[in-house]
Amino acid sequence: MAFAALIAFIIVSLISPQTIVPALEPFRLALLTGASAVVALLRDAFLRGRPLLTPSRETWVAASLAVWATVSVAFSYWPGGSAMLLPDFFKTLVAFWLLGTLVDTSGRLRSVAWVLSLLAVPLALIVLIWGLVYLLGGVVWFTRRFSTRLTRWRMRRALREDHDRRVRWSFSEAGFEVQSAVQRREVPWSDLTRLWIGPDFWFLGIRNVAPRLLLLTSVMPEQVQELLRRKAEEVGAKVVQEPCEQNAES
Repeated sequence: MAFAALIAFIIVSLISPQTIVPALEPFRLALLTGASAVVALLRDAFLRGRPLLTPSRETWVAASLAVWATVSVAFSYWPGGSAMLLPDFFKTLVAFWLLGTLVDTSGRLRSVAWVLSLLAVPLALIVLIWGLVYLLGGVVWFTRRFSTRLTRWRMRRALREDHDRRVRWSFSEAGFEVQSAVQRREVPWSDLTRLWIGPDFWFLGIRNVAPRLLLLTSVMPEQVQELLRRKAEEVGAKVVQEPCEQNAES
């Protein structure tokens, strides 16, 4: 009974099922299994006359450390903080006491070794999975940085080789096309999300594009303006009409 509770305590301490299933956290499984092992050991010692301590050099060293830690609390720089650390220290001593007292045969030692070996497998898998996650994150970050730098390099190269800095627009019933020395892009009307109409400028908001496209009112034919208004209404884009200065003054 005591040895089985000790095995359960080892499993709970290493796996921490309460982190996987938060509903188990109020039960304090590590304290429950550890206390069960202690109670079972005390019961065996009372009924069967089993010794509570195994006299050895390691036992005396652990007992000396416990006494030293308790006595040094009163002389520490922060006695209150040192006293708060004592429960964790004594939990470690209890685990050491249980292992030293209950693992007293070669069969039990092999059982503990097998449990620790099997528990190392999911722990290693967790470390491997998190390592792959961080590795993939690093690859994605590096790819984005490299793509951004490559795009900037291509843009600067295109601007150096081509002295034509004009931007050409072409509009049709299917969408519009923007072409410059740097790039050429075709945009369907379904990607139009916002149309801001001002007295001097027209702004086009395009889906998945952070900056807005700018059109000059003075260089746009009336047919293009009517096409933009009609297509914005057809695709459900938000249309904002700014009043002219003359209308505002009147």
